[in-house]
Amino acid sequence: MQEQAQTYDSVQIFLHWAMALLIASQFAFYWIVLPGWHYLITTHSYLFTPGVIIHLTVGTAVLVLVLWRLQLKRSHAAPPPPKDFDPRMEAVAHVVQWATYLTMVLIPLTGILAYFFDLRAVSIVHNVLAVTLLLLVGMHASGALYHQFVRHDGLLLRMKPGEES
Repeated sequence: MQEQAQTYDSVQIFLHWAMALLIASQFAFYWIVLPGWHYLITTHSYLFTPGVIIHLTVGTAVLVLVLWRLQLKRSHAAPPPPKDFDPRMEAVAHVVQWATYLTMVLIPLTGILAYFFDLRAVSIVHNVLAVTLLLLVGMHASGALYHQFVRHDGLLLRMKPGEES
């Protein structure tokens, strides 16, 4: 019987951190898309400012990376949970993880729909999903920090570059 890896493989780790950086940049620089968006909603004409191009490009990159990550999840088993991991906490972690993936797929799709089809209602959904993603990422990070500093069970090391088994 093949032993299950104790860490994610290097591609999965790269995708995790690349998506984290790209998503963080979308939040940090969300305002760069606003002039193009305001122009669109007031004139019903597109204005492809550098900010719009960057926001659309990064959002599309996130979509591609999350779809790649989901494909890898199907072919690469996750490392086993730490010993004595509460099954209820594992269930919550899975719900948060899948809700995060779903949100990371829906945000770029709603952004594309809102911008290219001038759908203001969809832009509201896009923004609500963005706030939802912040909450989900906060839960994810809180769980990782809980494991690192309260449980001391090494769970966080599964996603550390250079630690592949």
